[in-house]
Amino acid sequence: MKPKYKKYSVLGSARSGMAAALFLKHKGMDVFVSELQEADHFIESKKQYDEYDIEYEYGKNSNRVLDSDCIVVSPGISLSIPLLETARENGIPIVSEIEVGSWFYDGTIIAITGTNGKSTTTALIGYLLEQAGYNCMVAGNIGYPFTRALYESGPCEYAVLEVSSYQLDSIKTFHPNVAVITNIMPDHLSRYNNNFQEYVSSKARILANMAADDHLVYNADDTNVVTVVEEAETNKHCYSSTVRGECTAYKVDNMLIIGDSSGSILEIDVSNMILVGEHNYQNVMAASIVARICNMSKEVIEAGVTSFKGLPHRLEYIGETSSLRWINDSKATNVASLATALTTLSGSKICLIMGGQSKGEDYRGLLDLMLQQVVHVILIGTAASEIYEVIRDSILSTFAVDLEHAVNIAGSQADSVDVILLSPGCASFDQFKDYEERGDKFRYLVDRYINE
Repeated sequence: MKPKYKKYSVLGSARSGMAAALFLKHKGMDVFVSELQEADHFIESKKQYDEYDIEYEYGKNSNRVLDSDCIVVSPGISLSIPLLETARENGIPIVSEIEVGSWFYDGTIIAITGTNGKSTTTALIGYLLEQAGYNCMVAGNIGYPFTRALYESGPCEYAVLEVSSYQLDSIKTFHPNVAVITNIMPDHLSRYNNNFQEYVSSKARILANMAADDHLVYNADDTNVVTVVEEAETNKHCYSSTVRGECTAYKVDNMLIIGDSSGSILEIDVSNMILVGEHNYQNVMAASIVARICNMSKEVIEAGVTSFKGLPHRLEYIGETSSLRWINDSKATNVASLATALTTLSGSKICLIMGGQSKGEDYRGLLDLMLQQVVHVILIGTAASEIYEVIRDSILSTFAVDLEHAVNIAGSQADSVDVILLSPGCASFDQFKDYEERGDKFRYLVDRYINE
């Protein structure tokens, strides 16, 4: 679809907003940017707007936003703010940055969503395509906006896009040729009126424009996902860690069994895989099914899944001191991903650095798992007191002023633990820009501590 709009307002000037504004201007559109925060938070974007003659405002969202044919809304902005309510009343379409990008892209879109695992799956699919010799871009919620990738990458056969619920909330015609749903668990509930079903419905929007000849890859072990895809009228491919024979992909010992619609079977040896944890076997199964849909050979798939090193901030090994292993899992921003980290490190004696900004989840479900291997919890962030009330009678707990304080406390635990794990189970926005900044800070602090 080519856009029918000529005059755009972009709401928000962070990563995706700036990318959308610059891209649309490059395409000859009339663009106005509105950002509620003050300009001193956005020195780079302001410089870019001045260079390319893009009009903007900072410190407010004025009614000038409504003087447009279309509003591009950044992911972090609530769709229920009065300005957007007025836009809807005036019939002005409100779309996300990935929607805009899709209007200008004619290749194959592979879109990955889910509560956890979507970044690793996205990166692995892109890696496999590159190993197979395809020209592809890896973009979206993974930290590289789709519109920026379109501008910088040039023509590509494949666009591999991580898409969040926030981005899916504002799609109109966004149409993946291949969609992957990794799992759906409670997350971001404050955006969805603390209603899990609203969040599920948001994730399901990835299917809204798919056709009968498209492909849907999904996790058959997740009942929420199974319910979402039940009525999807497209080619379905499921994977499972527990069911054998009934799914397109499943695991037997150190082999992944990957089928296809023709009935042929590939056996992929994953005994030497760098990625660890049952959750990563699921990510690899999803990516391998997509690889088969893209007609990749067994040799390419096996070599790719074996050599893929994973992404930062996801059970990332930092280093060791006095037999203590330091692990950065800053991407664990919810209860489910923290539980995955603890399960993956089963058998370890763990000092857990936990906390941040609460997402309104119930931490009580973690207690049994924590009791099996967590010796000491160091609490950080605004959620610290809330978590403490759950674990205070069961696990040794210490409050830390900040992450640096937490690292110093953790470093003194060599006699009682063998793993120091940053796996917050919370968002980072109380003290950091995002989970990446939190993880980078942790890595820096640990490196400094190790080398003192």
